[in-house]
Amino acid sequence: MSAHAMPRGAKLRSFHGVGLRSLRARPLRSILTTAGIVLGVGMAFGVLILVTTIHSSFEGLFDAIYGRTTVIVSGKSSVGSVPAAELPKIRAVEGVKAAEGDVFGVFRTVNEEGAANSGRSSMLFVAGVNINGYDTAGSEVVEGREPQGRREVELEESWARQQGYEPGDRLRLATPTGRAAVTVSGIYKLQTSLDLGGYGTAAMPIAGQRELTNKYGTFDEINVVAEDGVSAAELKRRIAAVTGPGVEAETPAGKGDQANESLAGLDIVLYFFSGIALFVGAFLILNSFNMTVLQRMREIGTMRALGASRRRLAGGVVFEALILATVGASLGLALGLGLAELLASAMRSFFALPLSSLKVTTSAAVIAVAVGLVATLAGALYPALRAGRIPPIRALTGGRTIERPPGLRRALAGAALFLPGLAIGGLFWFSNQSGGAWSAIVGVGSTVVMFVGMVLLAPFVVMPIIRLLAIPARAVMPAEGRLASDSVRANPLRTSAPASALVVTRSVVVVTGVMSQSVVGAISD
Repeated sequence: MSAHAMPRGAKLRSFHGVGLRSLRARPLRSILTTAGIVLGVGMAFGVLILVTTIHSSFEGLFDAIYGRTTVIVSGKSSVGSVPAAELPKIRAVEGVKAAEGDVFGVFRTVNEEGAANSGRSSMLFVAGVNINGYDTAGSEVVEGREPQGRREVELEESWARQQGYEPGDRLRLATPTGRAAVTVSGIYKLQTSLDLGGYGTAAMPIAGQRELTNKYGTFDEINVVAEDGVSAAELKRRIAAVTGPGVEAETPAGKGDQANESLAGLDIVLYFFSGIALFVGAFLILNSFNMTVLQRMREIGTMRALGASRRRLAGGVVFEALILATVGASLGLALGLGLAELLASAMRSFFALPLSSLKVTTSAAVIAVAVGLVATLAGALYPALRAGRIPPIRALTGGRTIERPPGLRRALAGAALFLPGLAIGGLFWFSNQSGGAWSAIVGVGSTVVMFVGMVLLAPFVVMPIIRLLAIPARAVMPAEGRLASDSVRANPLRTSAPASALVVTRSVVVVTGVMSQSVVGAISD
C-alpha cells in the first residue's frame, strides 16, 4: 500500500509514532524544552494563586473586623488619626445607632529572656476598644470574660489555641512604650472566620491601649453602625458633612476597594514577571524546535519522498510540542504551588502582610495551563511550518538552508518597537507619579514591547560582536575557532534567538536585584 493510499488514522499513528521516537532519541533537548514550559506555567500559576490569596485575605479581614460596621471614619486614605473630638459629633448625626472609636497597636510576644520573639506567629494586632460600648465587630466570648482592667486582653480563638493560651495566663508583650505584662481574660471569636496566616488579633480596654501605644486624644478609626432603614451611602454623606478636614468617611466595601486599588500595582508587577517567564520559555521552545528540524533534515526528506504532506510533517512537530506541553504543564502546576507558598511566606515575613493560607482555584490552573499551551504552540509553530516547506531533494541530501541576512525592514520594525517602549516604560518605572492601574498596564506593556524590539534588533547587535570575538578565538585556536565562528555566523537569526533570551532574562535579574537592594537599603537607612 502506498503512502497516499494509507488510511487517515494509520497516517496519524505513523507520524505521531515518529514524533514520540524523536523525543526519546533526544532526551536532553526534550528535558530542556520541557523546563521552559515548566517555568512559564509555574510562574503564571504561582502569580495567579498569590494574587487571589492577597485579595481574598484582605476581603476576609474586612468582613471579620467590620462585621456590623456601616461606615468607617479614619484619616484621609486611612493615613493619620481622627481627633477624639469628632466622636461626639458623629454620634449626634441623624441615623447613627452607635459609634465607637478604636486605637490600634502591633505588639510582639516576649520570651523568658525578655527578648521579643521573631516570626509572624509572635505578632499580635491589638485593638483598644470601648468594652462597655456597642460591639461593632460582632464578636462573641467563647471562654472566660471580656477584659475590664487596663492590663487585660481577650485573644482571638484560633491564635490563642495555636499558642496555647487560656484565660488567666500572663502574656508578655513588646510595645511601643516598652515591655508590658497583660492577663488573658477571655477568648473570643468573630462572626466570620479570620485566617491571617499565623498572626494574632486581640482586644483590650482603650485606656490600657493608649498607655501601651502612647496615643492620647485621637482614634485610629471610628466605626459607625446605622439605624434600621438608613443606607450606608446616606449615612456616609451625613457624617462627611460634620467631620473636619483630614478626616474621611467610607463604607467597609469602599475600604476594600481602596485596598484592592493600592494592590493593583503589585498585581501588575507580578503579572509582568510571569509574562517575562512565558516570553523566555517560548524562546527556549522556538530555539529547541529549530534545532530539532535542522537535525532531522534527512528524516523529513525521507518522509516527504514517501508521500508525507507538508501538513502532516508540521502536525508531527506540533504533536511533539503538545506532548512536552502536557508534561511541562503538569510539572509547572506543582512548581507554581511551591512558588506561591514561597512568595506568600516572604510577604508575611518581610512586609508583615496578614495573608491567609493559599487560595488555589480551578480557574487559575486552567488559565496557567492554557497560557502554557499557547506559549508552547507559539514557539513550535514556526519550526513546524518550516519543516513542511523543506524541499524533499534538499532534505534527503542534507543541504543547508540558504539563510537571508536580516534586512532593513526588520531593523526598522525593531527600532519602532524598542525606542517608544524604552521611553514610555522608562517614564513608568522611574517616575515618582502614580497614574493608577491603567498607567501600570501601559508601562508594563511598553516594557514588553521594548523586549520584542530587542529581539528584532538582536541580529544587528549580536553578529558584529561575534565577528569581533572570532578574531582572538581564531588566533588562539585556529581550527576550533574558525569552526565555531563559521557555525554561529551561518544563521544570524538562529544565533541571535538564544542571545536575545539571555539578554531579556539577565535584564530581569538585574532589575529585580537592584530593586531588592534598593528596598533593603532604604529600610536599613
